[in-house]
Amino acid sequence: MVWGTEASTTAESVPLRTAVSRHDDGWWRHFAWATDDLPLHARFRLDWRFRAAANNQQQTKETR
Repeated sequence: MVWGTEASTTAESVPLRTAVSRHDDGWWRHFAWATDDLPLHARFRLDWRFRAAANNQQQTKETR
């Protein structure tokens, strides 16, 4: 799961104006983000969270 924010010197952080795209390729998951509107002095931050696969979660619960 990936999300991002945009911050500037004159405003608080807001969600990115364009979405982060995702492409699954077998076991690999690729994320990409691009913008055509790049305000002067803007800062962009991307954050992510790792999630365990459903099979791994089920196996962990069964072994306890």
